[in-house]
Amino acid sequence: MSGSPVYIEGKLLGAVAYAWPFGKEPIAGITPFVQMRQYAEAYEKREIAEKETTKRIGLAEPWRIDGRSFDSVTVTDRFTGPEPKLEDGLWMMPLRTPLAVSGLSERSLAVLKDTLAPYGLVPMQGGGVGGDVPDAEKNVALQPGGVLSIGLITGDFDMSGLGTTTHIDGKRVYGWGHPMMGLGACDFPS
Repeated sequence: MSGSPVYIEGKLLGAVAYAWPFGKEPIAGITPFVQMRQYAEAYEKREIAEKETTKRIGLAEPWRIDGRSFDSVTVTDRFTGPEPKLEDGLWMMPLRTPLAVSGLSERSLAVLKDTLAPYGLVPMQGGGVGGDVPDAEKNVALQPGGVLSIGLITGDFDMSGLGTTTHIDGKRVYGWGHPMMGLGACDFPS
């Protein structure tokens, strides 16, 4: 899932953030943690991030996947556009963010899916929570590798983006491994 931390010898390397469209191989693109930190710092300085970049990257050694050899991979930050075919070579794109949605009809959910597809958000019917939640289950502390839920809408309707917590540095929480909707930092009451 987006943001799952990747460690090598106990040191944080980065977060799972990219995958092949409909990939069957257990291979994922990792966003180095240093880039995640730089993105947050750049936003604080109000630098403008590049929009919709697609880059072809050469590989140090060819990869063999499904009996074919590849010497480069195309990495895009777009969620829409023509679906790449095998003859186009290897393509990686950001993992889509599931949205747990409750309080909407089936028809409304279908419209929401079409509307949010360009942003890499995938609405799916979520469940409700009863009013009798034990205190021990409320306000569970975030931890690397644990779920990261960002409430986008609360009230009669609920919509929350789901990812994985990558790292916590003081009051700053890193997750997803790619920008959520590309809109920059989020501030939440602590």
